[in-house]
Amino acid sequence: MSRSVARAATKTGKSENCCFSLLRHYDGYQSTVLLALGSIPARAMAVPGSTAAGEVSERSPLIVDAPTASSRRRSRTTRWVVSSIVACVALCAAALAVHASAASSSSEGSTLEPIWYLHIPKTATPFMLEVVYAMCPEMPRVDITTPQCVYQPEGCVFASPSWRSCQKKFAHMSPGHVSPPDALFRPARANTTSLVGMFRDPKARVASGYAHAFHDCPAMAKRYGCDEHANELCAGAASVTEAKVAEYFECVRGCQGRMLTGGHCHRDVDFVDVDVAEAVRRIDERFAFAGITERFAASVMDFRALVGEKGAAPPAAFARSNPQRGGALGERLERTVMRILDRLGLEDEVDEAVYAAALRKNEETRRRPLARPPSGKRLAEPFDAKKT
Repeated sequence: MSRSVARAATKTGKSENCCFSLLRHYDGYQSTVLLALGSIPARAMAVPGSTAAGEVSERSPLIVDAPTASSRRRSRTTRWVVSSIVACVALCAAALAVHASAASSSSEGSTLEPIWYLHIPKTATPFMLEVVYAMCPEMPRVDITTPQCVYQPEGCVFASPSWRSCQKKFAHMSPGHVSPPDALFRPARANTTSLVGMFRDPKARVASGYAHAFHDCPAMAKRYGCDEHANELCAGAASVTEAKVAEYFECVRGCQGRMLTGGHCHRDVDFVDVDVAEAVRRIDERFAFAGITERFAASVMDFRALVGEKGAAPPAAFARSNPQRGGALGERLERTVMRILDRLGLEDEVDEAVYAAALRKNEETRRRPLARPPSGKRLAEPFDAKKT
């Protein structure tokens, strides 16, 4: 039971006890009280012109005419009882309304359900996991910073027994990198499935993939003996040259655009030119939320707000897992690759257009004032491209 539902139930119980306690102590006035509460427009029930004791007057549906002093005292007591009962019933009604609202929202879930999550490589896997926790707040969190989870956080979360009950809220949520089917972008599916994904500055994404064992370029990984599933920095990638950077760039450029339009991230498998206009249209028209890696902390808070999760996210939501292989050495390698990309003038026109569209979509749903960590201080963005 949620806290709001529990609070509503408590209020409901108190107000009911209040009402029935008064009725028990003043059972001599129950008929008058029930008339006042059950038939507020009691004028319709009054007998016009009648002023006999014990009958309701036209002047007020809540006052019993009393020609004698004893009846007047009894009338004052009755009015006090009625006022008390009305106040209690108002409290009871308010509590029931809150209870009904909380129960309704709990049973109906988010209006985004089901979600099809687009997991583009090297765009911050922890955000994908925060989407899971935002949609299923009752799901216990897995510590993704532990040695067994830090390099494979999604595997630990999806292995949780609680994931099975949460999974029904997603049309697709997978640790793999799968493109959404074209059918999802047809008008008939517009109101049946919500697309959510994370996008990254193209150069930063290329630099991160290069340092991560030539991620998504199997030909280079095989040639230089690199394994993207290893936790160490690959020596073949660490000995960086302009030629290697240029080759890797050609292998993965357009990755985000291809994944939006049904292709693979890398270009050496089933390569076709990307329809840039279609990729941009799909973000503009079909994505319910586009997270931005360089705005990771803000994107977490913005998505939580979008699905109705109130309050600050727990500190664990901002913990960075899946760090670059090689630690500080790997991060320096990323910065070196970005400088080489700039020096060679290598621009990914496809993914630049996709990234610009994702930024626009992100701005549409962005709630910057909510992008705060639990302490109330602004959290430094862990994936800021300017620091990479």
